[in-house]
Amino acid sequence: MKFIIHRKIFISMVFLGLTILGYVSYKRLPVELLPNAELPMLFVQIQSRIEVDPKYMENQAVIPIEGAIGT
Repeated sequence: MKFIIHRKIFISMVFLGLTILGYVSYKRLPVELLPNAELPMLFVQIQSRIEVDPKYMENQAVIPIEGAIGT
């Protein structure tokens, strides 16, 4: 703590240097209005050759597939 109190100019220069470094880093950051955020997604399409009830399709196909690939 005594070092900080007795070396005021040195500490001021370190603070100024860190401030300038922070400003330069801030200016170099890429900023976009609408950034490209790709979320991990998987689409599975299930087709049936016969007409089936949606509830049956959900219970027999959708829920088991979601359980198998979901984490």
